[in-house]
Amino acid sequence: MAVLESLKDKVVVVTGAARGAGLGQAKAFAKEGAKVVVADRTDEPRPDLMMLDTIHTVVDAIKEEGGTAIPFKLDLRQEEAIVELKNKVLETYGTVDVIVNNAAVTFNAPAWEIPTQRWDQVMSVNPRGTFLMCKHFLPILIEKRSGSIVNLSSPAGRGPAPNMAVYSASKAAIDYFTLSLAAEVREYNIAVNCVAPTGGIDTEGNRQLYQNDPEAIATWEPREHFALAVLWLAKQDAESFTGNLVYSRQLISQYGLCKKWCCAAMGVEPSIGGPLRIDWESNLSVEVWKAPIPQRKK
Repeated sequence: MAVLESLKDKVVVVTGAARGAGLGQAKAFAKEGAKVVVADRTDEPRPDLMMLDTIHTVVDAIKEEGGTAIPFKLDLRQEEAIVELKNKVLETYGTVDVIVNNAAVTFNAPAWEIPTQRWDQVMSVNPRGTFLMCKHFLPILIEKRSGSIVNLSSPAGRGPAPNMAVYSASKAAIDYFTLSLAAEVREYNIAVNCVAPTGGIDTEGNRQLYQNDPEAIATWEPREHFALAVLWLAKQDAESFTGNLVYSRQLISQYGLCKKWCCAAMGVEPSIGGPLRIDWESNLSVEVWKAPIPQRKK
């Protein structure tokens, strides 16, 4: 059982929230009554790419449904912009409770064909952006001795991903950053976890990349479904569930977050995925596939 039964009135910052998986998460948090900060660099539509949503349209949609949200144009490559975001959140809501590091960019090509500037771009947004968000928001959570950080990974970061070397490396870095950060802030009752989709997520960007592969698209997870896992992780604290690398569908199935047959049919196998998990009782890293799911402490 999650520590928080509801996220009502909690302040949640979601990066990359104007489109794709982040948009689904922002709307899901708002439906739970959270005060959502829609942070993204996208403040203008891109009809040429069939991408019409922006930070403003997402906030408008949330408000139309009775939710609370504010937009913030954010370039994760600029540390000063993240500081401005933190100041805006504190000015508007006075605190923060959940940070969702969802924003990411990718570049697909054989390793020897990846331009150096593309490598730098992916690394500056994905692991560096995640680090900077944590660096500047964690003091708030540490002071109040509560909160949750949800980082987003990818199957590409947890196994071979041909033609995705730079993206794979960036997501693997986020996985291991999550494990170390969780250990560092556990004494402050802050949960830090990392979730990857079990396969692909049905987003505008993915449809652009795989428009000629309908079989792949048919297997993708709806972003609203993926958001169920993110919300569950956002409700955790350091005593219930922290320092774990999980896959969305398995977590959703195990904790009964979706009752549809396709989820129920997955059974109750451990939802932990990725290279390592921390065994807090023995303080040892253990092989994930041999590890039992961590249970909430009484």
